[in-house]
Amino acid sequence: MKILSWLAGAIVALALVFAIANRAPTVVDFWPLSYRIELPLFATWFAAVAIGVVLGGLLSAGAIWRAKRLARQQRRRAEAAEAALEQARRQQALPAPAPGPDDARLLSIPH
Repeated sequence: MKILSWLAGAIVALALVFAIANRAPTVVDFWPLSYRIELPLFATWFAAVAIGVVLGGLLSAGAIWRAKRLARQQRRRAEAAEAALEQARRQQALPAPAPGPDDARLLSIPH
């Protein structure tokens, strides 16, 4: 976590240096509208980066939602299959499988 805070600090420091070095006025023209605005160059760049971050986040959100939905569906299918298997075991009176390495914590005796 400390590395991330150092990285964020370095990015902020570079952004400040960029802002100080690029204060020249720039005209932004919103063609086909007759609207023009004059901004410092760093503000134009920061706005473009912010718009890119927002658009990238919105586009990736769709993929994330699809992946989460698929994971929920797969989990439900696995739970249904486990329930069906358990029901079949009960009907046939088959013994439950021997505990595996993941079940070791269930077998530990508290002190």
